[in-house]
Amino acid sequence: MDRQLSFFHHRQFRSIRAAWAQGLNEDAWRWCLVFNLGNEMNMSAHRVEERLRYIAAHLLRRIYGNQYRKKKTHLICLSFKHGTKKAYNEHFHALIAIDGPRHEWSDFRIMMTIRQLDLLFLAGRDFGGAPSLEDIYKRHFEKPVHVDYQWKHGNRMHSYVSRLVQNQNGCSGDWDIWIF
Repeated sequence: MDRQLSFFHHRQFRSIRAAWAQGLNEDAWRWCLVFNLGNEMNMSAHRVEERLRYIAAHLLRRIYGNQYRKKKTHLICLSFKHGTKKAYNEHFHALIAIDGPRHEWSDFRIMMTIRQLDLLFLAGRDFGGAPSLEDIYKRHFEKPVHVDYQWKHGNRMHSYVSRLVQNQNGCSGDWDIWIF
């Protein structure tokens, strides 16, 4: 079984701050998901975990088939809370990596599948096609997940998210590691 790349770069850093800034392996942490409610409303960690758990189970099943658990495959999430409850802008960024055998899915295909799965979760329906955004907004107040994946094309989201751990400016300092 050929496993994915290492999650962190194998080298020594001068400080913990430098390790978070430069230590995450961009080839493993391929996608960043942003969960927020907008409209001056706060997102809860519990709701983010529910959405990630749903996405993880269905995404891994689509990539590896129904026997994905026997292949010891997991979705690993580094979740960072950003904003504050007091300012009504609390939201979450989650870097995700797939810990499992190599697969042939492109980053774009995974991004589109994550978006479709999140729409299905928000709609409360589990069927082949995704509901329209109009259906989602009629029935639910949550925004669909934003998925960012293009680190290699000048996108700075990866370093932005790792900086959330490094300092407290605008960040509550709360972060979690979830393995699904």
